[in-house]
Amino acid sequence: MDALSKLLNVDGIDFFIGDICSSATLAMAPLAEQNKKILITPCSESADISKAGDYIFRTFPPNTQQALSLA
Repeated sequence: MDALSKLLNVDGIDFFIGDICSSATLAMAPLAEQNKKILITPCSESADISKAGDYIFRTFPPNTQQALSLA
């Protein structure tokens, strides 16, 4: 998370695009939430991302929703 801290604290970004891996996105979420910076994930699938905070957004449905659609 050193790179993310640098982007937030040194470069002063306003938002960032998260990882494609759910675990990496969830690792970034608390830092984004704490700093009130928007985190958008392009395709992380964990249902926990929807509950990660007010500044965390997803563009891909969670695994649970995909499973229901396929069933």
